[in-house]
Amino acid sequence: PAQDQESSAQQMPTGPLLKRVSAPSEWTVITQAAAPQPGVGNASSGATGTPENPANPAKPAKPKVITVIKDGKLIYEKTVNEHGDVIEAWHTSAAMATRVNARDWTALPGVGSDFYHTDYSNSDFAGFDWIALSNFTGRGSVQGKKCLIFKSKVIIMEAEDLKMARLRALNKLAELHPGDYSLSLKDVNDDQFKVDVEADIDEQTRLPVKLTYQTAEGTTTRTYTFQAPASSLNLPPEVQQALNKYKKYLKGMSARIAPI
Repeated sequence: PAQDQESSAQQMPTGPLLKRVSAPSEWTVITQAAAPQPGVGNASSGATGTPENPANPAKPAKPKVITVIKDGKLIYEKTVNEHGDVIEAWHTSAAMATRVNARDWTALPGVGSDFYHTDYSNSDFAGFDWIALSNFTGRGSVQGKKCLIFKSKVIIMEAEDLKMARLRALNKLAELHPGDYSLSLKDVNDDQFKVDVEADIDEQTRLPVKLTYQTAEGTTTRTYTFQAPASSLNLPPEVQQALNKYKKYLKGMSARIAPI
């Protein structure tokens, strides 16, 4: 029996490893970062912790909570970040509109996908594009669900942070090899920027349960819960107005650059 259990845990899953969420749906993503460690720097910001004070230990970081409601091609996303700011976004097939702390709405072309941001036109979750059968490690119970478990080492930095990190690494290489003027960014080994990442996917629904990754401060987790939305989505008039204004702006831009 023990051998059968081990064989079942290692048997490769079939079908899609991660599915998109059907509409209508609502889900919540809670990101819990590690408590700041005394004297430990932040890889992306360069900030450093305060000297250790046993009488005043570091408090756990406040979680970031993202709520997403998906209704057809219309998606509403509300983020309450670790500082208490409220960021709202409406995603449509043509563009997105966003505002911070209930200020005016601003329309944008949309955001690309990376480890922290989701392009809802082609995905529902950020940070999972690395999962594959090649990094499937077995099955296990996570938050009471039977999960497919994937592990790997990946780069989680945003593009600008990675660019700066690679430049710093190039400068270090130059210091180690004075007089070698042939060094370039091609000589920087990106493996040094990779961190341990684990994805736990519900085997039955093929939706994420948990994402765990390492940062300079320690372990960060994202947990996912899904439910039916309370009501259908309708674009508020002020959001539609911002999108119409943006559409008009794009039309004017295309007219200005049209060939003579």
